[in-house]
Amino acid sequence: MQNNEPTPLSTAQARVLVVDDDEGMCYTLTRMAQEEGYYTDQAHNLKKGLSLALSGKFDVLFLDVRMPDGSGLDIVPRLQSMSNPPEIIIIAGYSDQGGAKTAVKSGVWDYVEKPARIDALKLSLKRAL
Repeated sequence: MQNNEPTPLSTAQARVLVVDDDEGMCYTLTRMAQEEGYYTDQAHNLKKGLSLALSGKFDVLFLDVRMPDGSGLDIVPRLQSMSNPPEIIIIAGYSDQGGAKTAVKSGVWDYVEKPARIDALKLSLKRAL
């Protein structure tokens, strides 16, 4: 059973947002971050993800490229224009690598190819913080 409730902020070292339409990937990333002691939240579409990210409450954003309501890459410039933007880690499928590499060149922190190993995800998260 999934727990979609955010981790209490009082016990958190950093705040992590996961935006991915794949609920399994959201669960995996959220659980991984919670186990590291981070506050987490998640969104399964770009609209909600962008709204949460623009709240300014997050230090790191895991962002999927292909979403039902658009491309995660399309919201990167808006996120980067924030006064205190989160570090963005792109989660890309194999076919999305070209766009993900372009995003890294434009300032996102990292990209991780799906399917991703937990240790690679943890390392990317720790480096972003």
